[in-house]
Amino acid sequence: MENKDIRNIAKQIIQTSNYIKNEDIANISGDKLSEHIIKLATLRVNIGEALALIGSKYDFAYIGRKIAYAKEFNRLGQLVDQKLTNKDKEALTHLTVGDIMNKEVELKKQADYLKILYQSSATLISTLQSRIRVLEQERKES
Repeated sequence: MENKDIRNIAKQIIQTSNYIKNEDIANISGDKLSEHIIKLATLRVNIGEALALIGSKYDFAYIGRKIAYAKEFNRLGQLVDQKLTNKDKEALTHLTVGDIMNKEVELKKQADYLKILYQSSATLISTLQSRIRVLEQERKES
C-alpha cells in the first residue's frame, strides 16, 4: 500500500466524520447512516491493513537502529588511539544513526495516526449504529 493510498483513505474517513459532525445526525436518514457505516467499515479494514504495514516497518526500523547503534558504539570503543568516554561514544553514535532514528520516529508517528483513525472510526460506526437503533425504535412506536 502506497503512502498516497493511505492518505486517501485517511482523507475519506475524515471527510465522512466531518460530514456527520456538521450535519444534525437526527436529520440523516437511516439509509444514509447505513451507507456511512458500510463506507467507514470498508475504510477501517484498509486502515487496519495500512496500520499493520506501517507497524511492521516501524518495528524493522527500531531493530535496525538498535543494531546500527550497537555496531557503531562497539566500533568507536575499539579505537585504541583515542580515549573516548562512553558519553563521547554515545554522542558520536547518535550522530551516525541519526537518519535511522528520524525514519523510525516518522514511522512511529504514522502508526500512531493510523491507530487513532482506526479506533475513531470504530467509535463513529458504533455511534451511527446506535442512531439507527433509535430510528428503528421510533418507527416501531409510531
